Amino acid sequence: MKVILLKDVADLGKADDVKDVSDGHAENFLFPQHLAIPATKAAIKAIEQKKEKARRESQSDLDKEATLARGLDGQEVVFEAKASENGTLFAAITPKMIAAALRKLGFDVDSDWISVPIIKSPGEYAAMIEFPHGFESKISVNVSSE
Repeated sequence: MKVILLKDVADLGKADDVKDVSDGHAENFLFPQHLAIPATKAAIKAIEQKKEKARRESQSDLDKEATLARGLDGQEVVFEAKASENGTLFAAITPKMIAAALRKLGFDVDSDWISVPIIKSPGEYAAMIEFPHGFESKISVNVSSE
């Protein structure tokens, strides 16, 4: 019997895969556990449309990230922070703060994408933004004391 997997099933396949399984396995395990549905022509067509939509959305996300990465490359973010007399900042500059500053400049960046050394003193630092699809941008973070 042909079935369409609704979830990943160990030793069988991933969600949305069309698999050929024994009738007993489908009727006694996959269907009662809501892990699969019968692979009718309509269901197969719906899965193919779902995969095509996901592919188009993925391509759109990839294009958006490429544009964002090109726009971010070489950008500079400036912070003014309070520092002690010996030059140590009272509060470190974090990736979340950098992401917020980039959003103010019009770049929608997740703080998890930002790789930067711990910034605890004034100076110029290089930060790398690593996007989920593999693009990278290098930005400059300038910190001065108030």
